Amino acid sequence: MTASPTWSLKTRPLGDYPAFQRATDCILHDKSITDADLHEQVKLRLHVFDSPALEKYNRPAGFDLAFKLHPDSKLTAKHLLEAFYQTAQDLDLKRGGRYIFAGICACTHLVSEWEGASPGPMQSEQLASELSNLACVWYAHLLRPQGRPGDADGMSVATRQKETERGPWTVKFLQQYLEIECTAIPADSPVNNLLLSSDSDETFRGNLWTLKPTQDPTRFKVVDQTGPEMAAEDVLNDGDYVCFANHSCQLGTDNGAPLPSRDLIMIHAAFTSVSHRRGLMGWLASKCGVDSMASYLGPPE
Repeated sequence: MTASPTWSLKTRPLGDYPAFQRATDCILHDKSITDADLHEQVKLRLHVFDSPALEKYNRPAGFDLAFKLHPDSKLTAKHLLEAFYQTAQDLDLKRGGRYIFAGICACTHLVSEWEGASPGPMQSEQLASELSNLACVWYAHLLRPQGRPGDADGMSVATRQKETERGPWTVKFLQQYLEIECTAIPADSPVNNLLLSSDSDETFRGNLWTLKPTQDPTRFKVVDQTGPEMAAEDVLNDGDYVCFANHSCQLGTDNGAPLPSRDLIMIHAAFTSVSHRRGLMGWLASKCGVDSMASYLGPPE
């Protein structure tokens, strides 16, 4: 594979992201490389951020607002990339974790082809720049389908997909990383909604707690590390389980009401985990004594 001399996720994200995807797919499907080997390569590549000379790429300008709101945040591009594959491990997404490894290695491969075989300061700086931008691009992919408080479309992938030509790339990322199917879902469909109290809804939308999918598609684990002082009244506690069931018969109707989408809840769980693991929730750690950089979702169910 030959890289264009102008290849850059940062400079031309729309024009060159497809080339990055092709490189990622090549590594992803290369059966001669084990997941363990890819992981070791990733850890080695991420050391590029440890250089003081490249600190500006580890804490890029795009994170300025987060630093302003949370001065004690440990947010860095390196932590963000690590949070993606750590979250995949917590959700038992083996193929999704390999996809993250492959993407980071693809960045390295394309940069090395552009700069030539001999490593040097210029190559290291370009790699740090590309990996930093990749972290932001992937985070945007997770953020885009959820919507924010006040959005009418909630967590609908379909409506968000139409906002930008990057939508298909977001869909592919979600399919590859979270091992889910992204289909058109009406905003007002029952599968795109949860019935929550006003307090629980606000904190759920704010990613202060989430539901972790289990092997049973109707069973979810409550993950809420905010502590009792921030919890709403009459809510389930961290570690409790919720089971969705169809109560149509009890309502005197034969129509089977669809249950909330496991895939959409998976997106929320992944985004919440990555946000906590990357250090953005540093204020929460200081308030509630939570180590936000540690495992947030817990081991696979």
